[in-house]
Amino acid sequence: MGEGKRTLIVRYALIVLAVWTGAQSATALDVSESPPPVQLPSTAPLSPEEIRGAEALFTQLDDDSFDVRQAATVKLSALGERIRPLLEKRIKARPGAHESPELIAGLKRVELYIQRIEDNRSLEEATKNFDQVLADAPLQYLPPDPSVEPRLQPVISFDFADVPLDAALELFKQQTNAVFFVDPAVTASNPPNINLRVSAMKSSLALQWMVRLLDCEYIVRGRVVVITTKEHGARLRLRGKSFTLPVPPGGEPWTAEQTTQFTQTITKWTLHDTGTQEPTKVTVTAPGKFDLVADREIFTQIEPLLAALGTPGSQSVHFQPLVQDYFTKMNQPLRFSLDKKETIRQASEDLANLTGFEISAEEVGGGTLDEAWSAKDATGFDYVAKLCELGKISASHSIYIDKNHIQLMTADTGASEVIPCVLDLRTALKAGASEEELVKRIDKICTDAKALAGDETAVPPGDFVRGCRLTMLDTWSARRAAAVIEGAAKTGKVPDVPVLPEFLKRKLPGDAAAPPATAPNP
Repeated sequence: MGEGKRTLIVRYALIVLAVWTGAQSATALDVSESPPPVQLPSTAPLSPEEIRGAEALFTQLDDDSFDVRQAATVKLSALGERIRPLLEKRIKARPGAHESPELIAGLKRVELYIQRIEDNRSLEEATKNFDQVLADAPLQYLPPDPSVEPRLQPVISFDFADVPLDAALELFKQQTNAVFFVDPAVTASNPPNINLRVSAMKSSLALQWMVRLLDCEYIVRGRVVVITTKEHGARLRLRGKSFTLPVPPGGEPWTAEQTTQFTQTITKWTLHDTGTQEPTKVTVTAPGKFDLVADREIFTQIEPLLAALGTPGSQSVHFQPLVQDYFTKMNQPLRFSLDKKETIRQASEDLANLTGFEISAEEVGGGTLDEAWSAKDATGFDYVAKLCELGKISASHSIYIDKNHIQLMTADTGASEVIPCVLDLRTALKAGASEEELVKRIDKICTDAKALAGDETAVPPGDFVRGCRLTMLDTWSARRAAAVIEGAAKTGKVPDVPVLPEFLKRKLPGDAAAPPATAPNP
């Protein structure tokens, strides 16, 4: 089929879809009875008196009089999100039991109006004085509303050929019920067209691909999905916050020197973050206190690490929650075995089902394992290492924002991603372990981590602050650090650094050391 004809078909399909959906809504919900706009109230729960009043208004939604139905719809819509639980309960009732089909349609009409009112209010809040919002960032920062992410979960399929951006977004609106706003800067020169084919993909991921083709991005501001330029996106993500550094029970207050040292580490962490295009600003306001202006994603890394400083000995390695969950689960013993002649792809799928993390092996094709293997108390890390060894492949670990992912590859060039982390040495030092020896072992691990990352600047030397090492490591290196720290905490003596698996050891300079060893579970 010619490109011109295919473009017309896609455009026509979008128009038909929009018209059909609107017609269905009008038929089912009788939207011709649209109430005037109302001001949504607070989100405080309904009082018993309000509940009784709402129940009385529900019965008027299928009244024979249009004026009665209209008045009831306006009054119920004015209650906003507060009445949604009651609406959902009544809508779920089966016609013929307590609710008539006409009443159910009236309830859905109220629900639709509330959604429209809230969406319009959210759109105005997120986009009012948009140029000034960009200029004042982060003074008018608006965090993403938790309700948006579930809206972007539905699976979507489309085949766009030179489809205008507004028409493409119309399909997303119909499929997700999300609210979209296009930054005027995106369409300032020429309105962009979309050329993209997607099959059964989550809407959020499909949207990422679409805006990436435009050299743009999308961010969630309040309840609104904003399609914007990368430069404006970096400004809209800027957030400012004041922090007080935690002091554990019985601990000494932070000194001005320690506070400055810690804020310098934060600057190193944020400079590494590839998603940050705006400079990070850290200002020490008093000993143990500082202000931070940075990309909002930085806060998801820093806040849990700050909490770690106030809880000595809770665990040896601290990451942000997503990575911490991955690190913990991958270190748990698994009942699993690798079978000889089993394909690498099948083995990776079985392991993914056990760990709950996506493990993809598309690049390794139909290769099989050389031998069978199983071990008592072997962890997810152990099985990935053995899978790579038996399948003669490499592995690159990547931690995504919305999921954990292990990519198996045929080459040895894959770099391991490093993530900000806190290594807590306080329990080991309290047990009598030598600080000098601990530092030496951690330095060795950080040096190896640079080679695994393929970048000498990726892993900063790390600062020791109040018995903690503040650095950046990949999860394999963090596992080695955990083994050293926890071994020292148990015995008071600093153990040797566990050897890396063979497939990773090949990336290190110099001769390979001892045979692989399984590190104790953190």
